[in-house]
Amino acid sequence: MSLEIALILIRRNIEKKESLLDLSALELTKLPDELWELTHLKTLYLYGNKLEKLSPKIGQLQNLAGLYLYDNRLAALPSEIGRLQNLTNLSLFANQLIVLPPEIGRLQNLAQLNLFKNQLTTLPPEIGRLQNLTKLTFSVNQLTVLPPEIGQLQNLIELDLWSNHLTMLPPEIGGLQNLTKLDLRYNHLTALPPEIGQLRNLVELSLRSNRLTALPPEIAKLYKLKKIQLRNNPLEIAIPAKWLEKDEDSYSEFTQKILAYYRQTAADARSLGEERVLVVGEADGGKTKLLRALLLDEYSANFKETREPTDGIEINDFEKDGLRLRFWDFGGQEIMHATHRFFLSRRCVYLLVLDSTRDRAHNQAKAEYWLELIKYYGEGAPVLMIASKSEHFSLDINKNELQEKYPNLIPGPVLATSAKTGKGIEELCQAVWEHASHLPSVNVLLARNFITVKEEIEKHKDNRKAEVIEERDYRALCEKHGITEDERQDVLLQLLHDMGVILHYDDERLRDFGILNPEWATAGVYKLVNHPRIKEARGKFTLAQVKELINDEAAYPSALRRLLVDLMRKFELIYELPLQRDIFILPNALSYEQPDLSDWGAEAMSFEYEYNILRDSVLHRFIVRKHEWIENGQLWYSGVIVAHEGNQALIRADFKERKIRIRVRGEKETRKDFLYLIRTEFESLHSEGAQPQEFIYPPQYPDLRLPFDDMKVLAKTDREYRTVYQGRSVSVNLRELLDGFVTPEERMKDTEKEMRESGGRNEGMSVNINLRDLQGGNIVIGKGNQITQTITDNFNAFPPQLRNKLVELMSAAEAMMSQAQDEEIKEEIQENLDDLQKQGKKSAPNVDKIKVSVEGLKKAAENLKDIGKPVLELAAAVIKLLVMS
Repeated sequence: MSLEIALILIRRNIEKKESLLDLSALELTKLPDELWELTHLKTLYLYGNKLEKLSPKIGQLQNLAGLYLYDNRLAALPSEIGRLQNLTNLSLFANQLIVLPPEIGRLQNLAQLNLFKNQLTTLPPEIGRLQNLTKLTFSVNQLTVLPPEIGQLQNLIELDLWSNHLTMLPPEIGGLQNLTKLDLRYNHLTALPPEIGQLRNLVELSLRSNRLTALPPEIAKLYKLKKIQLRNNPLEIAIPAKWLEKDEDSYSEFTQKILAYYRQTAADARSLGEERVLVVGEADGGKTKLLRALLLDEYSANFKETREPTDGIEINDFEKDGLRLRFWDFGGQEIMHATHRFFLSRRCVYLLVLDSTRDRAHNQAKAEYWLELIKYYGEGAPVLMIASKSEHFSLDINKNELQEKYPNLIPGPVLATSAKTGKGIEELCQAVWEHASHLPSVNVLLARNFITVKEEIEKHKDNRKAEVIEERDYRALCEKHGITEDERQDVLLQLLHDMGVILHYDDERLRDFGILNPEWATAGVYKLVNHPRIKEARGKFTLAQVKELINDEAAYPSALRRLLVDLMRKFELIYELPLQRDIFILPNALSYEQPDLSDWGAEAMSFEYEYNILRDSVLHRFIVRKHEWIENGQLWYSGVIVAHEGNQALIRADFKERKIRIRVRGEKETRKDFLYLIRTEFESLHSEGAQPQEFIYPPQYPDLRLPFDDMKVLAKTDREYRTVYQGRSVSVNLRELLDGFVTPEERMKDTEKEMRESGGRNEGMSVNINLRDLQGGNIVIGKGNQITQTITDNFNAFPPQLRNKLVELMSAAEAMMSQAQDEEIKEEIQENLDDLQKQGKKSAPNVDKIKVSVEGLKKAAENLKDIGKPVLELAAAVIKLLVMS
């Protein structure tokens, strides 16, 4: 049928002698011979078919100015393509071309050549003969090198090479004197040639996601440059993150700042050559003994003798092979975990020590706990897993499962060690130095005045002249050494924080000080947390009492006592009583005695979390966050009673059974809303590591514990759930049960999640979707995957089918991002979503930019395998619709 349509269109063209023929999207596998008779044609559309070969007879159509063959299956072009001397636009994107024929160089009038998304590994030297070319696109291919002849394209204005395998650019690239846009994102470039500075008309340079460690000084000669993308490169000069994370309107301003900052730093800089190693694990796990075995023999003069359990944090510095490592040994006691969050950061290597004498379930849960914390606070920093006490036992743990979930966990077998026998110590030493030395931050270049400021601060720290530094003193020190701009001072401050030299938090109460001595901070916190007088007062203390509680005026003068208390407030260890200034409650010091709860009968609705590991900080941080809900001061170490809008909730933790039970009573119409508010707060806390199971209890069967998620799934297909309760068979009406627990907001949230995870393919489902940055999106997903929507100001310039697919794609991409573990991939997804959203709001969206964003999402999806399947399918559909539109 499609061939018949093509013949009809050809014959009609022969009759009318029309200059344009459109045979697109007919699913043609071959072209009819009659086509080659149309020697008068100037424009020929053949896109969206299934062509695997192009006949040599194409050379007969010598009047063609535009030939559009994109979205086919072509693996090669015939040499006769070179006979099309009048061709100005040749579009071949989305084919399977492996090579280009040398005859391509004969197309002297060609102005635009698009080979986006093929399989090209090389380009013929003849490409340099295309002297009239203004736009050249080779993005999403497999190019490893560019021919030197590329520099002969004197009239080229745009060169798109993103998503290839380029490791270098030829010096001849400097010959492209009229180039205004050069896109090299997602390649493997390790350096740029100095000749890049000859591109005097360059306005936009995209280098994101390469392997660049430096930029050539000549880049400063690009005076017309208004946009530079450098994110996700291991640059040895630390560029402020906020300069790299900018919107479209501020590119010009920040590009000039980046270039100026780079010029200043590169002129006089040296590498730092140091890194932090954070050692974490549970109490009595052997962390400190392991460190002593690792370092004592060689560095006995520096190593602190420690036989008691580590109290807080112990820091030791060591040098080896020109690399200085700073080992931070964290105490493993339960109470200390709350303060570890002060110091976990991204610029370091983590050693996770697990006790081989403990059972599999215990170590698996402990590993997950620490890996979640590191993922949240360490932003994907590498983690080396170590088994301690391995002289008689082997660590029983499923590391492969953990590896899949936490990509920052360093691959390979767990390092089995014994501080007692020396087993594995040498291998551990080699592994630590190897992984630390390969961190990009080790070779970061700092301006000499940066290093001077750092060293001066460390002298204060080492001589114990000060435990903190005021921000104004820090900025004065910077100015003294020539660092006068606020932004450069902020860059150095962030770097010093990541290195553990200064602990500085962008918090209204804390930003005036930087903590120089973390041991001082933890020691002060522990003195308060463990003080018997606070425990006697059921967790209550005042700022005025801190002086006598700590009893060290020299180390903790008045201003620093306030700093210590504010630090505890920031990390949710304490809260200030409402309307009572400077009076605080420390939940960790509350009484263990609970009030009379006999009036809490079976009529209350009941919800429960069950954890692999339940830290007391989960409940205590909830109390801190929602202390304004506490009813009549009813709180104790393992529980609290809260009230909100006429409803009450009893929240109790059973630390031995690893459960938190929430019981809510009040108005039946509103109590589930209160439960939802409580659960939302707990979910926020769980995002930092805990992943509990959820259970509900039917009111008529108060001891029947049912998995919440399972009941929601069953309710889609079954009306009732039958089970055994107290020795008899009972039936639970699932709709009635869930109506008592699930709010409309939660139903919407669950349905949206299901739709996203399935890529929008759920049949018979209606859902309100609130996509990130998508304004007012009312999307109804119905049978046959049709979408009716009222999304204002988003892609309204496109046909409904394309507009709907774009919305589906963005929804699926959001779901994919929420499941991705790799931070770099998540950043890529978010950036492409943001770019799509910007185009969606425009009255005339840029189709090329939309294609780039869609391909970016597709690339991310390919890296995520099963998680990315919905996005891959939708991206392919969107690309096809874009082509057809």
